[in-house]
Amino acid sequence: MPTQWSSRCFPVNNVTFDPRNDNIIILHDDTTICVIDKDKDLPLAESKIPRLESSGMSDGVDSSNQGYPRTSSPQHAFHFIKKYKHLVHLEWLVGEELVAVEVSPASLAEKLPPSLKQKKYGIVSGRATQPDSPRRNEAMRSQPRKARRGRGNGQATRRRDKNSAQGRTE
Repeated sequence: MPTQWSSRCFPVNNVTFDPRNDNIIILHDDTTICVIDKDKDLPLAESKIPRLESSGMSDGVDSSNQGYPRTSSPQHAFHFIKKYKHLVHLEWLVGEELVAVEVSPASLAEKLPPSLKQKKYGIVSGRATQPDSPRRNEAMRSQPRKARRGRGNGQATRRRDKNSAQGRTE
């Protein structure tokens, strides 16, 4: 098994079989489609898995009847298609049509109810938040900076005061 295959970031989400060719297995994860041809020899563990070329293709599929993009090295059993960012599903339809469903996280977050949206570092589920209410902004500006820092500052200030008091007495 090639190390490039075993060191992927995402687990395999789905396994699909080509209805026209029993020797073709298609695996996909979040970003990659892997086409495995059982007729071909497995590459060595050190060898790189070739990417499928996009020249002469429309949307990653060859215009010939084969249905898969051709590569410069057809002797390999593994081929990668790294065209997607958030691939959710891949399935054969009736006939020779393969559907790939790609969904962006921002579009999913927009459909969530407000109780599930979480604000992280000024971003709510992948998009910039609206500025806070003017009342809250004014209240924050009127407080001293130390008061805004949150929990734990009192202890750090006490330790600092204690250390400075010890330093003066010595």
